[in-house]
Amino acid sequence: MSGGTATFEQTASKHGADGLAGCRSRGVTVTVHRTGEAQFIPVPLVAMPWHATGGLTVDRTRELCRALAGLSLISLNAEHGGRISLHDVIRDHLRRTLGATGISRVNGHLIDAVAASLPPAQPLGPAASDPGYAWWQADHGHLLDHLISHLLDTDRATDAEAVAGDLRRVETRLAQRGPSAPSSDLARIDTPRSRSLARSLAQAAHLLTPTQPEHSLTAILHSRLDAHPHWHHQVSTRQGDPALRPGLTNL
Repeated sequence: MSGGTATFEQTASKHGADGLAGCRSRGVTVTVHRTGEAQFIPVPLVAMPWHATGGLTVDRTRELCRALAGLSLISLNAEHGGRISLHDVIRDHLRRTLGATGISRVNGHLIDAVAASLPPAQPLGPAASDPGYAWWQADHGHLLDHLISHLLDTDRATDAEAVAGDLRRVETRLAQRGPSAPSSDLARIDTPRSRSLARSLAQAAHLLTPTQPEHSLTAILHSRLDAHPHWHHQVSTRQGDPALRPGLTNL
């Protein structure tokens, strides 16, 4: 064990077994894979699986994050209620410690903790897959960006496909990150169905640039997808929701 990882374990252990378990859990659920850039995670989101795995409160989570940041083992940013970034060497150590089974388990802790904070959601029509929860209402950009990866890391590919193929999430991701985000989510799942859905979004990407008023972008999305057999009934259901008007009439 390197000096940095040994210090990490010692610091976490000072906060009890729950602190150590929580650190290990969050260490792999940040963004389990290297991305080439720093990933800053909101502390309240960090606290959710730490609480689930070890009972840490938000206050204790903040205390532990400050201790680890003081030793330069993580980066801590005070903006937006506090955000952390886990160093590559620490994340890699935690992944090795947990192994494939542990990685799946702790990603599951994160998914289950977040799901418990969201309202249940019904499918958009009888032919649509059940997303289970309103994942598009998650208020953490990191979670919106990496939800599909977390689901895949828990061996929940069917759930990942249901979520990524839900028009409500597609609308959210389009508004959040642009047209490449929802198609990339689907392509990451890599099943014949998800690849087909990803292509349907990619083919419309050149028309899905930011526009004013904002709801016009959703209307354009619906018009481009309406002819596709997977999206058609979802589009009809969305356009029939009075809460979404004005602006969702097919162009």
